[in-house]
Amino acid sequence: MKAAFKWVSGIMIAILIIIALLYGFRHPLAVSLTNHYLAPYQLRLDCLQFSLTRQAGRWQVQAQQLCLSGAGFTLSGEHLSYDGEALGVARLTVIHQPSNQPAATEMQPLRWQIPTLPSVSIAALNLQSPMLRQPLELAVQYDQGKLKLDGPWQASISLADNHAQANIDWSLADLADYLPLPATLPPELLTSLIQSQINFDGQHVTSQHALAMAFPYALAEQDCQIELAAKGTLGLSLDIIGLQGQLDLSALPLNLVTGKCQLPQAIANAYQPGQIQITVPQPATLSLQHLAVPHLQVVLAGNTTGQLTLDDLRWQSPGTLTGQYQLASTLTPDAQQAALFPLAIQGQGQFALQLSTDQPQYQLSGQDWQISAKTWQGKDWQADNIMLTSDFTYDLQQGGEITASIKMATGHFKDNVLGKLSASLSAQSADLSSAKGQLEMTLDTVTTGQGLASTLRHQQQFSLQDALFTFSGSSQIKQLQLDKWKLADIGLSHEATLPLAAPLQGSSLHRWQLASGLHGQVEQVQEQINLTLPPQNAARFTAFARPLLPQLSFTQGKLGAKAKYNLSNETLSGELDIASLSLSYQDYQVKEINLAAQVSQHSGNLHLTPARLDIASVDVGVAIRDISGQLMADEQGLRIQDLSGSLLDGSFLLPRLQLSEQPQQLTLHLKGLDAKQLASLGKESGIEVRGRINVDVPIKLAGKQIEVQGGSLYNEGPAKLLIYDNQAFEDLLASQPTLAPSLSALKNLDISSVTSKVDLKPDGWLNLEMKIKGHNPGQKQDVNFNYTHEENLFTLLRALQLGDEVQKKVQEKIK
Repeated sequence: MKAAFKWVSGIMIAILIIIALLYGFRHPLAVSLTNHYLAPYQLRLDCLQFSLTRQAGRWQVQAQQLCLSGAGFTLSGEHLSYDGEALGVARLTVIHQPSNQPAATEMQPLRWQIPTLPSVSIAALNLQSPMLRQPLELAVQYDQGKLKLDGPWQASISLADNHAQANIDWSLADLADYLPLPATLPPELLTSLIQSQINFDGQHVTSQHALAMAFPYALAEQDCQIELAAKGTLGLSLDIIGLQGQLDLSALPLNLVTGKCQLPQAIANAYQPGQIQITVPQPATLSLQHLAVPHLQVVLAGNTTGQLTLDDLRWQSPGTLTGQYQLASTLTPDAQQAALFPLAIQGQGQFALQLSTDQPQYQLSGQDWQISAKTWQGKDWQADNIMLTSDFTYDLQQGGEITASIKMATGHFKDNVLGKLSASLSAQSADLSSAKGQLEMTLDTVTTGQGLASTLRHQQQFSLQDALFTFSGSSQIKQLQLDKWKLADIGLSHEATLPLAAPLQGSSLHRWQLASGLHGQVEQVQEQINLTLPPQNAARFTAFARPLLPQLSFTQGKLGAKAKYNLSNETLSGELDIASLSLSYQDYQVKEINLAAQVSQHSGNLHLTPARLDIASVDVGVAIRDISGQLMADEQGLRIQDLSGSLLDGSFLLPRLQLSEQPQQLTLHLKGLDAKQLASLGKESGIEVRGRINVDVPIKLAGKQIEVQGGSLYNEGPAKLLIYDNQAFEDLLASQPTLAPSLSALKNLDISSVTSKVDLKPDGWLNLEMKIKGHNPGQKQDVNFNYTHEENLFTLLRALQLGDEVQKKVQEKIK
């Protein structure tokens, strides 16, 4: 008995010791057992403080604190009670902690195996997540697979087959305090009803959201309003552990109406599309770090029609957007915009935008860009069949390159017609403020009211640096016909430096040369233009003079000129240099013209500092030599003063000659003319006159007409008249027997006085009324002889030239 008591007592003591140990280690034991039970669910109990009580025949578990963690979240409960049928929680805090590890490509749902749960009542469920602007607090009730949420919005959720399913009617306004929505969203969008069907399997949320909304959206900077409308279903699937998912917008097109927008540029406003529809036909993948849209399509309607597609559109945290684009569009302006024209645009390329830096960076490229128009016209001009093609790349840090070409079939500007035009451009730029490249251009013809230019070619190299544009190049014109002038093979070279900042002044140099070798240059420095015609062989100028005077030829000597024109005060100054210039016109010969003159123009008048004009000889049938005078110009016009020279072994003096077509009167003084040479102009054989003659010729000029009235001719000292072997004079004596004694006294006459009145009509008829007084020493007879002579002076001079011309031709034939 005593032994049995000791055995029983030992057992009781052992049981008490075990109970004491279990009670003392109840918390860690409960945690260990719970974690063993939760391991298949990828959950872990981190803390537990509880006590057991028995009330009304039931055990109750009272937990002051419970800590639970799982993949992507931690849970902390306070004041929990459980009696086997119901679970009550005073406060439950759930903190969402997204995983930094990327999820598998195929998202497999977590088999969380929802157990059979008792009734659950959570007075305050506090949800915290990086996706929320502030914690979300809800009241939760669960009973027999039905879960009800009560907070900023209400929801009813069914739990069955390891899935949670919910139907929620809500709006963005319900999320405004919790999700980072843009502050500028219109009220119509915030309050639009969204009907959501949500399924949750423990890891993945899949949902469908039906919505129908239409609202205006104001663009303050453009001072316009866009009407947006979206109606359809949005699909969303999300892995809450890795925060990766898919967004399906294929059944939710977005429509925009832009007709109420007035853009700041009239040309852009005229072409704007009236409607825009944006569709995303394939699901997009998303996470907190990226968004990938395989294909996005923008359809344009209205004045601008066409389609813009974006492929492989990717957004990557912290702010990189990349993608490919393709555009095909037709732009038709408003009917009210008569100056604008339809355009066709197509092209493709790639882009990249980096927004994470202080200054946004971007990259853009384009291939096979084409812009074409059948007709582009303005008030006074029109261009037909224009085509622009281009390839380009641009990087905000590394710069860019562009190659472009443009073609035009024909062009019209007022009465001017341009033939086929083609141009090509290639340029490289380190940034938008600097660039370098080259331009080539060909223009078939340019037809104007004054003439025609054909086969124009131009090429140049250019650079832009520090707001300074410079270029150098060359141009060729195959043929230029301007009014009466026709030139061929014109070559030009160009150099220019043009600042793009105010004041817009710069410098340029343009050199030109003709096939004949004639050349010159035009230089512009700030507001001054310098024209230079270097001294060169005068024969090169013949082609310029011939259209005005077809029989004019420059035979020798040099011509040169310089001129400066100031754009600010519109003044002109220059120099004219003529050295040993000889020319021929018809059969007139002018030799060795020399003139160095300073020319200026201001106050509306041409000014020429008095300059000496020297001409060695002029042959108009009568040789005029040693000609000189003063050439000048001022308010009174261009004129020659004190023009003098040698004529018929005498001299002449013209005090003033106005070089204009204004009517003028002047007097030509001829002195000491050799009477023998003067008489020989008539080509009469057998008549000889000796002595000197003076002539004063009052001349009236009006345009191209010349007239002399009251001119006088008189002798200078004694003179002699001899007539011999002249058949005409002998016939006169025979026909006038009564006058024969008096007329025969003229055969040998010592002349004491010769006076004559000279008149010249504009048509060239010369009339001389001559009075001769003298003495015949052989007959010892005094003679008073009155003589009238009429002859066309122009015909006479031409006859003198023809005689020389015939002689020249005969000599050429003999040779």
